[in-house]
Amino acid sequence: MLALRFTFLAGRCHATPWGRHVNEGEVAWPPEPWRLLRALIATWHHKLARSGRFCEATLAVLIENLATALPAYTLPPARHS
Repeated sequence: MLALRFTFLAGRCHATPWGRHVNEGEVAWPPEPWRLLRALIATWHHKLARSGRFCEATLAVLIENLATALPAYTLPPARHS
């Protein structure tokens, strides 16, 4: 089992759901699974690709394994605004 913990430094998350306009006021909460996988891929490209510490094949295995099942969330109290 893999557990991820997110801390939003400003105390809030601003994410627009896929297919919605930013001015509609809709909020993607909890974060969509594709957004989490995309963040991991972007982090690998930005921080790890040149270091040689983890190869792209390792990233592909991680993403493939994470994409096989939907995540389970434990969420703090929140309000839509």
